Amino acid sequence: MAGVELSGLEVKVLLGVAYGMSVEEVATQAAMRLKTVRVLLSSAKDKLTCRAMTDAAAVERAYVTGALPNPMPEPASRQVALRISTSQVALIWLISLGATASGISKRSHVPVIKVEQDIRALCESTGAASAAHLITRARQLNIRYHRGLPPTRSPLPPSRRPARAACTVKPRRTDDTAGTMSPEPAQPVIDTHVILRDGDKILFSQRGGPYGHGRWHVPSGKLDKGEPLTVGAVRELFAETGIHVGPGDLRLVQVVHHKQSATVERIGFFFEATAWIGEPVNREPEKCMSLEWFSVHELPDDIIEYPKEGIDGYLADAAPLSEHGWQGPA
Repeated sequence: MAGVELSGLEVKVLLGVAYGMSVEEVATQAAMRLKTVRVLLSSAKDKLTCRAMTDAAAVERAYVTGALPNPMPEPASRQVALRISTSQVALIWLISLGATASGISKRSHVPVIKVEQDIRALCESTGAASAAHLITRARQLNIRYHRGLPPTRSPLPPSRRPARAACTVKPRRTDDTAGTMSPEPAQPVIDTHVILRDGDKILFSQRGGPYGHGRWHVPSGKLDKGEPLTVGAVRELFAETGIHVGPGDLRLVQVVHHKQSATVERIGFFFEATAWIGEPVNREPEKCMSLEWFSVHELPDDIIEYPKEGIDGYLADAAPLSEHGWQGPA
């Protein structure tokens, strides 16, 4: 997301929160009613598409989108003197995604009291007055909490994650409507599909739009022009379910080249989320009839054929590239 514009008052309120002030303190300093400050903060979160998120997540998103100016870095001497462990960096990253102490505890299986203690200790060492202020302090201290951090929890233990097969093409389903090849470059629609798996259950959405109405699929969407695959997958997953996942926590498990019609072809990239924050909520009721968890042993009968190809390949640990809807090899 880019180009989010907040009003002057919304920026004023969010800046106060970003620099460690409570909403009560912001109201006092700005000579505004507390209710007005809360409304402005809620409005800013709405524009940042994170109304239900924490203040820390709103501050992070405001920095990322340019709605708030990035804070000035502190002197290098202060940055060098501060010792931050890998686990503390990961903790900042989770907080920036909107994780609460109870949410981190649930995903990492660490007692919530211990998580709260770790957050307080981290705030103390960085000079942060709150979780939202911690995001600002991390940027001032040049703590790189966005890059390649370890996931908090994987729904599948390592022993259940087999190594992927070599990338070979294995055509499975074919039809007779493939058409003839053309010397013109292909212009396929690129789709991202995200598999959320908790134990033996996978999250499915029941389609409410014209395509596949009433049928099942995993959260998915089209990639925007100029957008990296993982960023598009993260965006679409949040837009549909409210679930936050970092691009580094998406594991590519299947690629499906699908012939939709004589003039339309698609390439679907199927990712498994190895860690995420939040609980699924239907954020697009006009497009999605419901969100439901299904056991891998009792999947819904009416899964749309194209995504079913990728889901079946993932569950079977098949070769990671398949072709659907094309003629078989000559």
